[in-house]
Amino acid sequence: MAETKSGIDVSSWQGDIDFDKISTDTVQFAVCRASYGWSENQKDKKFDRNIKGFQGLGIPCGAYHYSYATNTDEALKEADYFLECIEGYKFELPVYYDMEESSVAALGSNTCTEIAIAFCERMKEKGYLPGIYASTSWVRDYLDYDKIKSYELWLAHWGATKPSYTCGIWQYKVGESGSVSGIDGEIDMDYMYIDYPALVKKVGYNGYDSSASEDSSSSGSSSGTTDSQVNSSAVVDYSVKVTSSNGVNLRSGAGISYTIKGAVPYGTVVNIIRETTGGGYTWGYTEYNGTTGWIALDYTEEVGDTITYTVQSGDTLSAIAAKYGTTVAQIVADNSIKNPDLIYSGQKIIIKQ
Repeated sequence: MAETKSGIDVSSWQGDIDFDKISTDTVQFAVCRASYGWSENQKDKKFDRNIKGFQGLGIPCGAYHYSYATNTDEALKEADYFLECIEGYKFELPVYYDMEESSVAALGSNTCTEIAIAFCERMKEKGYLPGIYASTSWVRDYLDYDKIKSYELWLAHWGATKPSYTCGIWQYKVGESGSVSGIDGEIDMDYMYIDYPALVKKVGYNGYDSSASEDSSSSGSSSGTTDSQVNSSAVVDYSVKVTSSNGVNLRSGAGISYTIKGAVPYGTVVNIIRETTGGGYTWGYTEYNGTTGWIALDYTEEVGDTITYTVQSGDTLSAIAAKYGTTVAQIVADNSIKNPDLIYSGQKIIIKQ
């Protein structure tokens, strides 16, 4: 699990932030309001200043749109207006649809869910990682959780000891209970549980080029094989640590155990960049001690909170994500999937729960 980060969310209500006083130890990420509604004058007047200020300090940012939409057509108008407002920026965090208007809630769960899906799907079409901001009561009463849980969730649950739903960001303090140097008055406070900057850049969301593309070159092989002897299709990343020097077991951060057949020094941290089969073994393309190359691995067992799912005919990533209580974005990142719309029967997918 990624290290929990602390951050804030801001809008024009915070006025002119003094970025010279912002501490990057306290503010480790920020989500900035970009817009609301869909009229020409409804861009947040401080959005450009806020994004440039935070990103200028090296603070990862996301953006959000405050919704007034009462149907899917209006949700798409909001999505297109939001896209205009954020054009030219890259975001290390998801882009969120802020749903909290009581007049919208009165429309009922089915309509609210359709509105949320319409906005998020438009964001996906445009290459963004979409999410929904909502309170616990909204998720429980006004949204069909099973239909929206494949999107990222920024959950508002104030005064609680932990969030009531699985979420990437938890807004745990609102307004009067939060303060940050450099911002006058009250501020909302958040925790981030997912390493969104790594995920976004790896998959290539939000204006970033994917860093998950295959590297077909090899500077050597500790098993004595060559790249031409194995199928180098990307499958999944693991971070593993060697526990012994001969016939060692590798225990991955994903909770997978392997027996290594190649020579890797005792105590070395090994990153298995991709995994494939060939020559009777499972192979891992690794980086260790500044060296890259293929090593032979034998799969031994599945442990912890990770499962290996075999794709069945008719499966979609959104259906798989919903079944296991995760998100499409997380599955894509964990498995280095380049096109979420292209999975095939028999494909092995790692799911972290």
